[in-house]
Order: sequence, then structure tokens, then C-alpha cells
Amino acid sequence: MKASHSMDRRDFSRLLAGGVLGSAILPALPSQAASTEAKAPFRFSVMLWTIYHDLPFEQRIEKVAEAGYHAVELVDEYKSWSPDDFRRASAKLRSLGIVVDAMAGVWTGIANPQAQESF
Repeated sequence: MKASHSMDRRDFSRLLAGGVLGSAILPALPSQAASTEAKAPFRFSVMLWTIYHDLPFEQRIEKVAEAGYHAVELVDEYKSWSPDDFRRASAKLRSLGIVVDAMAGVWTGIANPQAQESF
């Protein structure tokens, strides 16, 4: 008999429920960026493009840290950055204890043979 490594809806729901219950019961891990007043109940990252569109990058990151999050996801915020912009952003992230845990900017998929060069 072949072992299956797939997960059905019921297994996924049980796993999700267990994770939610476990995080509600276990104390949250301390975050370097989070103050004692503002802590996110889970260790999620924030997709930066979704918040404070009119603020500069550094201020948006400060808002993320103030909310108690420890990580951000970038889509194309960095698209037109110069090397100095990257250095400033990196310094700001480090100073706030924020990490970038995901970056996107590829607008094509690997499954499209005609788009492999773009990918």
C-alpha cells in the first residue's frame, strides 16, 4: 500500500484548530520590536503594501513595529530603490527588530513555458 502525503479538508481543519487553540493557551513568544502595550496575538507578518500607502517606507515600518509585529512582506516597494535606499531600509528594519520574511515581485509563473525567461 502506498503512503499518502496529501491532506484533506478535515485534516487541515483539525490542524488549523489545534494551532489556534495552542496559540491561545501557550504564551506568545517575546518579540524584539513589540512593546508590552501592543503585541500581536500571533506571530504574523504584515504585507506592507496593505497599510499606510501615503507614508514613507521608514514610517510604515515604524507603524508595523508599534503594532507589535516582527516581520513584513514586500511586494514591489523596493522596485525603484537605489543602493542607498536599500541601506537605509535595512538599517531601519534592524533598528526596529523587524525582518522581511517574504518578497514578491515576479508577475509570471514558472508553469508558463513562454514566461520562463521573465521568471
